[in-house]
Amino acid sequence: MIRIVRALALTVPLVAAPAVAGPKDTAEPEDMDIEGVAGKRLPELDGVQGAAAAKQAEAALVKRGAEALGLPEDYVRRTRVGFGKVFERDYKGARQHFVKLDQDHPGTGISGSVDALVWQALMLENFDFRYDRQYEVANKKALDDLKVALQSPEHQGWEHFQMAGLMGVEAIHMVRHGTYLPALNRAFEAMDHVQSAREAAPGFTDLDIADGMYNYWRTVVTMSTKYLPDFGDNRALGIRQIQNVQENGIFLSDPATLALAFTWLEERKYSQAVTACRRNAARYPDNVINNLLLGQALLYQRQYDDSIAVFKKIQAISPENNRVHYYLGLATLRKGDARQAIQHLERYLASDHLEGWQKASGHYRLGQAHYRLKAYKSAEYHYKLAVKETGHKASKRAIDRMQDLRKQGRIDY
Repeated sequence: MIRIVRALALTVPLVAAPAVAGPKDTAEPEDMDIEGVAGKRLPELDGVQGAAAAKQAEAALVKRGAEALGLPEDYVRRTRVGFGKVFERDYKGARQHFVKLDQDHPGTGISGSVDALVWQALMLENFDFRYDRQYEVANKKALDDLKVALQSPEHQGWEHFQMAGLMGVEAIHMVRHGTYLPALNRAFEAMDHVQSAREAAPGFTDLDIADGMYNYWRTVVTMSTKYLPDFGDNRALGIRQIQNVQENGIFLSDPATLALAFTWLEERKYSQAVTACRRNAARYPDNVINNLLLGQALLYQRQYDDSIAVFKKIQAISPENNRVHYYLGLATLRKGDARQAIQHLERYLASDHLEGWQKASGHYRLGQAHYRLKAYKSAEYHYKLAVKETGHKASKRAIDRMQDLRKQGRIDY
């Protein structure tokens, strides 16, 4: 269940607005950069002909979005540029960009939405709660702004869409805090706003991503436990809906690709997950969340050197990232370098804001690393710490195995 919550927690904010972790201070360009625009991918042609084709495709896409949402084309174009900034990790530039957009086109609440999602994304980089208070304040303000905006009959599809995104993110945030009933109620509210957005803007393709994720992940959750009612298997439908946004979305093509990468990992189709992540990495090489996912997919394929190279790139991009030490520890352990794995895992466990399950996972991997080095007392010590944190079942089994082997005289500690 933890893997499901984690996948949703990382994906939903990226879908609501393409936010990934780590601020970067860069100057905002005066002209729109076609390559840095989030949403539907444009034709990739070389030279003057390619630039002209990309410009023409961008204009057509902006027009389609403006018609679907009842928004000015300038607003749609600049929103796409701003989302590109967020996906590039230019948080400062993105915030400034959307504040200016709100000033020029008041009454849509977009700058508040982006601000809340930036705080959420900064936490998701390390999967922690270090900016919890800032997020809660920003999220409340964003929701209040959108409630005011919804009092106007104009562009309600867009505002309901933002409300759905913010409430979906908040629901996952509540799940991470263990407040499940409020989270469920918030999720239902989010889906109500999706329906309202569809009624107001039936031609807005990006709404399919909400349905796609709902259909796919609800199936995964209900199939993973006997205590929930059977929903039927809607995974294939969910994947098709997300793929539709990947190919035809106005704003969320790149986040849809990331959502598909999580889906392929859940399906254990690791080569497709790698392909999805590399598709985004070609445009956003510094995107931390995408790179973390790419490194994991390569790790599951046993491409350890490639996986380690991706994780080290994350360290260069975001030196303050702690979560990457866990994955470096796991990758080096599986490669066979237990001593290096111990260094990374100890570094990870020394970081702040870790939750119990994260500490348990770190101690479990440290136990495995020490066992590889035949440091059996240290291995048992870390397994016991993992059990103490969460009742970690794999660590319990490891302790039982070690005790059996000691009784058989096969190991001594």
